[in-house]
Amino acid sequence: MITLKIDNVQTKVSNLNKHQLEDIKEMLSYSTMEYFGKKHIEIKRTLYDNSKNTFPTGLLTSVIKYLKLNQFEYELDDQREAYIDDEIQIQGVELRNYQQEVVDIAVAKQRGIIQVATGGGKTLIAAAIAAKLNIPTIFCVHTKDLLRQAHDAFSNVLKIPIGIIGAGQVKVEKINICMIQTLSNALNFKYIPADEFDTYAEESPSMKNKAIILEMIAKAQCVIVDECHHISAQTYVSLMTSLPGACFRYGLSGTPYRDDGRDLVLYAFAGKSLCQISASYLISKKYLMQPTIYVISPGTREYNDGGTKNYAAVYSEYIVENKLRNKTVADYAKSFYDKNRKTLILVTQVKHGKILRDLIREHDDKVELLTGEVDFEIRTALIEKMKKGKLHTIIGTSLADEGLDIPIIDTLILAGGGKSSVRALQRIGRVLRIHPEKQQPIVIDFYDYVRFLLGHSKKRLAIYKTEESFKIVDRQDRSDDWQ
Repeated sequence: MITLKIDNVQTKVSNLNKHQLEDIKEMLSYSTMEYFGKKHIEIKRTLYDNSKNTFPTGLLTSVIKYLKLNQFEYELDDQREAYIDDEIQIQGVELRNYQQEVVDIAVAKQRGIIQVATGGGKTLIAAAIAAKLNIPTIFCVHTKDLLRQAHDAFSNVLKIPIGIIGAGQVKVEKINICMIQTLSNALNFKYIPADEFDTYAEESPSMKNKAIILEMIAKAQCVIVDECHHISAQTYVSLMTSLPGACFRYGLSGTPYRDDGRDLVLYAFAGKSLCQISASYLISKKYLMQPTIYVISPGTREYNDGGTKNYAAVYSEYIVENKLRNKTVADYAKSFYDKNRKTLILVTQVKHGKILRDLIREHDDKVELLTGEVDFEIRTALIEKMKKGKLHTIIGTSLADEGLDIPIIDTLILAGGGKSSVRALQRIGRVLRIHPEKQQPIVIDFYDYVRFLLGHSKKRLAIYKTEESFKIVDRQDRSDDWQ
């Protein structure tokens, strides 16, 4: 009889025949594009460890389904032990119906991916899960801004001391908000950036603090990874396999899929999807506002092959230093300023942000540029000014993709392009939150008819169309009649 010996991280399989083994290996495989030499090559990988006959426990339900479907006899040797303490009462806020349902499902299932669109209250859901379990918990984030926001959110609703690990701080409590970079350093594995925008590197903790962090990790019974899609596969696996005592495991994301094909890795160490709370659902329930996305094509719509230039050169010439495109962005910013709109302009390069800031300052001398180069406290102060309506326009780099919570923003200009479908939806989420002084949300995106960039534009447009509540307008002219 087939035996499945289950622990919190891995499941060991015994007594498989050759045919069964091949089936399970195939089922636990995925394809991904990896860069070798000068081109991307499709590589097939499996999450089944042949040498140990193990697979990640998050995929257990898939294996059991296969065994049941084929009527193979099996038995479970479940070594996991789940303990919970008396529930902590949430204070000062009442969970929405769907939030309470997600919390109840998550606690009952003990692990899984929680998909809630930006603006749906993922951090509150995480705090509520931690409150209901009341066990040693690690909540992982990957930026200092998210670290501070999550710590404030947990503290405000739980009304107990919340630990904080990262950005130079090591204060351990029963429930802890942690920078994944700091945990990586303490565990002696290299933090691998998810992409070119993931630039924050945490200094290694002192020997004393390292010992404190390792003790916290060893005692952890629950781990919640925020924005789990964003963490590189290698970093995510290294972290999740370093928490053998964590019976409760969750990944949070508005978009729990990856552009590199490694979605299966997310499920492998956290479990299957527990819910899908889309932006369209939240809009239909009046929790978010409906956006209109205007797709603009500045200049000609004739395809340009970019000559022999590589991607970096094409991006620089046709986006960062494109005078017509940048003037179009600046003109829109002026139009929105005149209509008393609060505008966020997103770019991917600091150089591009500076060019746009200088152009926009001709009519709005208070426009500010938020980048990783700006001191954290200054960034925080500028965000507060925007929240209070004292600032009309902010230009942000990738740090504004996640965790930027300024509900009053009603206008978004996506000046930097980009190919990531995950980031595309996150960026739209910046303008959907409800605010009493807010106008109907508008998003400006660009359709660039240039090699490389055209494919990116098509990809973003396709992901917008997956949300039935998003109104999409193809606009060839540059009229400012937005109503």
